[in-house]
This record gives sequence, C-alpha cells and structure tokens, in this order.
Amino acid sequence: KNNQTLTATGQWNDNSEEEEEVSCPKVYVYNLSSEFHDVDLDNVTSRDFTFGRKNKGWKGTLRTTYQHNGGLIMEHRLLQPDNCYYTDNPAEADLFFVPLLMGPKKAHIWKEICQSLNVSRLLTELTFLNDKTACQHFFFFSKGHYSGEYCQGWFYDPVHQLQNAMRLAYSHVAGKAEDEDLMYFRQRSPTPEIYKARHPNLVSVPYPSNLHWDNEINYTYTMPWEKHTTNRNPNTLATSAALISFVGRFDHGDVPVRQKILQLCRDVYHNNATICSIPDADHEVHRKSYAPSDDLFVKASSTFCLEPAGDSPWRKSLSDSISFGCIPVLFHEMSDDVAPWHWGSWKQQARVLVDRQAFLNSEIDLYALLSSIPPKLQGLMQLTLSKFARQFQYSLNQDPHDGIHVTLTGLKNQMLENKRLGKCPV
Repeated sequence: KNNQTLTATGQWNDNSEEEEEVSCPKVYVYNLSSEFHDVDLDNVTSRDFTFGRKNKGWKGTLRTTYQHNGGLIMEHRLLQPDNCYYTDNPAEADLFFVPLLMGPKKAHIWKEICQSLNVSRLLTELTFLNDKTACQHFFFFSKGHYSGEYCQGWFYDPVHQLQNAMRLAYSHVAGKAEDEDLMYFRQRSPTPEIYKARHPNLVSVPYPSNLHWDNEINYTYTMPWEKHTTNRNPNTLATSAALISFVGRFDHGDVPVRQKILQLCRDVYHNNATICSIPDADHEVHRKSYAPSDDLFVKASSTFCLEPAGDSPWRKSLSDSISFGCIPVLFHEMSDDVAPWHWGSWKQQARVLVDRQAFLNSEIDLYALLSSIPPKLQGLMQLTLSKFARQFQYSLNQDPHDGIHVTLTGLKNQMLENKRLGKCPV
C-alpha cells in the first residue's frame, strides 16, 4: 500500500501517522531437479555470483550485474536466511515460485533449451500444483517476453495446468505498436488479442540495475537516487554537470532516434558537454550487458538521461538511470508502459515522454524542450525519484521498499484478484 500523495504545493506527503507494518507474502520455492534448474545452489546463494562483483564507488552498492539475472536475484533473495518471505510449508504459502532455468541466457540459448524441455516431466515436480493453487504459482523469465515464444507449454501458450499461473518478464504484450520500423514482435498469432491470450497473466518487471540498496550500510550512506533530498525546496534545482546524457550505441535498437541524438549533440550542440554528454561518441561502444563501464557514471552527473529503444523498447539502461537519480527521457509508449507495479503510480512525476515521430521530424529540439521545464516541475521530478527510485531496483538483502517486495506484493494482489474473478477455486 502506498500512503504517499502529491500535495498542491508540489511536495510528497505521507498520509500515515506512523510507519505502516510491512506485510510479507509467504513464498514456497520449488526444489527442482537439475533437468529444470541449471544453477548450482552455492551460486544461487552467492551474492557476487547473483548480483555481480563489486565495482568502484558507492561503497560496494554498485555491482557488475548481468541484465539476465532478474530471476536469479529473486531466488537468491527468497533463499536468504531469515528473510520474511520464504516458507517451507506449502499450506501457509501465498505464492509458489518455480525457479525454472534461472541461469542467464541469450535468446538463441533459450530457443534451444525450450524446444527440448519436457513440460510433462516438469509438471510431475510441481507437487503442489492443482486447480486451486495454479493462480498462486509464478515463473520469472529473465528476458523480454518475445524471446520466450519457443518456451511453449509453460511460458508461451501454456498447458491447461499452467494456464492460470503468473509470469514475470522484462516486457509484456503492449497495447500499442504502431511504429512500422520497430519490428520487435514475431507474432505467430493473427491478432494481438490472440497473441496476448497466449501469454496469460504476464506482467513486466524492471531489469536489474547495477546499483543495489544494502541495509547493512545504507543507514549511514546516501544512495545516488537520494541526492535530491526530500527536504529541499522544489523551486531550487540540484546542479548537474550535463543537462542531457546518453549511454549506448548508435547502430542497434531504434537506430533512427539514436542517430538523431548523435547528430544533435555533435552538429547542433557542438559537443558541449554541459548540454549533451555522450561518452565514447567518437568510437564504437561495445555492448556491456553484464558489467557497467565508467560511461555509466555520467548518469550520476546528468539531469536528463535519454532512453531510446534498444533491441526491444525496454532497456536495462532505464533501471540504471532511475537508480542514479537521472530523469529518464523516453521515446516510445511501450517503453513507458513497462513495470506498472514498480512506477505506475509515480512515473508521470518522474519522466519525460517525447513524441518519437515529432522528434525524428525535427519538430522537437531536446535542449529547448528540457531546458524549458519550469524549475518547480524539474525539482518535483527529482524529488519523486529520490523518494521512489528504490522501488525500481533490487536490494542486496531484505528491504520492504525495493523491487523484490513490490513484485511479490503485486503477485499476491494479482493472485487474489484472479481468484476473485473465478480463475481458480477459493
């Protein structure tokens, strides 16, 4: 439950008189055989394996987190000693987590493995799955949902027994996909409605950022997203080295938008680093899906971080921008629709959504647009990130305000709603 609301004065107000007691959904974690679980338990419980090694700066909270480790992070957190979620008693479980194929994989590996996966044998290991509990089961597919089209029987076009199970991925079936040049969806079905039906109970969650709250040190340490302190006057702005920054390549993803950004920064803004900062703009930037480079640090010193679509409309970079306290600038509604549980209630006060086609037609000048945002509004956006960005990242340990807690709470609420709708017997 979120008791915080926006007041007429542009401040966030907590309506609760005292700290609300945190409710932890109880989760039973299946102990799958090696046929279906491809990560050794020692690695699952290893912080360095799951979150990546420590990187310089930010007191060890910055790590080389692989983008495909979302499900592994979920399992790691659920198996941590003394966490409030885990239960080995299925009778008291609100949710049942199926840690299927938690090892990080690229799309071609998923295709190969899913084509040979025996769903019938998987069902024999889900000993507590029945018509009543199906709504309580969930999977975590640590890729965009479109990469799971070969994972038939459990993720895409699931068998009857798993029809009502819930599925997490880094993307969901979008309601709008009108841009002909964004060919991200290899739809097998004749209509989006049927395609969506073949991904039942699918919800998108954030990619793991490289920054992670640590309750062992954060009582005395301020995370980057907290740099815009909540007691600051929203009419005064926090200073940044650059107004705009972009971290990424220009030869993949939404290439037209990325090339337009490069052209503006070079030819219109004349590589003025106080206006537009692009690390390594003059040479190839290698893709770093598993380790942050020094280029990432520009986000911490920028006011606005540009987030054009990548291989899909959803980018890991969005999670990093939010965790560094940089206001994300999006160019597509599908990017904006991601992770509704994690920022759906506050994103309109924390991001800028640019009309993609108008930008490509040179009808929008980014510098003119972003520099014209009134100080009070920009201050509100920065304060909003300071207050809520923690919900968009996955903490190193138990945290009632992070993305793991938001995800599990969202799953429980969705399960209760599905049961109310009669999808599973109560």
